[in-house]
Amino acid sequence: MAIQLENEAFRSSYSNFLLSVNQPLRVPKFAGKQLDLCELFKDVKKLGGYDAVGRAWRKIAKKHGYDYGNANHNTGGTSQIRNVYKSCLLAYEDNLTRGTTGRQVDRTAAHDVAECGMVFGLAACQCHALDALFSN
Repeated sequence: MAIQLENEAFRSSYSNFLLSVNQPLRVPKFAGKQLDLCELFKDVKKLGGYDAVGRAWRKIAKKHGYDYGNANHNTGGTSQIRNVYKSCLLAYEDNLTRGTTGRQVDRTAAHDVAECGMVFGLAACQCHALDALFSN
């Protein structure tokens, strides 16, 4: 029950934030599936926030389904998950911790247009519907 309440609190807070900054909801895909932004936010928050994660991005990418296989040098999942966070959640984190939307972020950097068809904030597919993000 506590996890459900925490997820509902995130949903409400994040939705209100997006409305306040006039940004569309993005629900990116990662490792072939829709990414749970609430879980990603909690994982990064546990480590002290975006600036404190450092080398732990690899661990976060694995937790969210990226398969590195046997390649220890593969950084694809690491940079992808970091870019998704930067694109979708960094301004929200800054708002909560600093009271500002803070840093300017390339909001298209983490978005795989080929996977879902969204281009520069114009939703062209179902994966960006608000209900889809919170259906879990």
